[in-house]
Amino acid sequence: MYTDAHARRLRAACPRTPRIIDLSHEPDMATVDFARLVVLRRRLLLAGQDLRLIGLRGRSKSTYQITHLQNALPCDESAEAG
Repeated sequence: MYTDAHARRLRAACPRTPRIIDLSHEPDMATVDFARLVVLRRRLLLAGQDLRLIGLRGRSKSTYQITHLQNALPCDESAEAG
């Protein structure tokens, strides 16, 4: 059985290299799609990981900006989409 202290030690041992999601091929994401990504990021943070978006464009980028998701779902606009 895992205790809170054990979970904290596991998270500390895990590198915090963020998971990158390239959205350059998804120009028309809805708000609900971003909500799912926010939930995924929260789960990753609890597991000692993180999530970053790259390649936002089109309506997806507009939706991201209008909904002010910068704090809940960081996007690295300087990163090149692969």
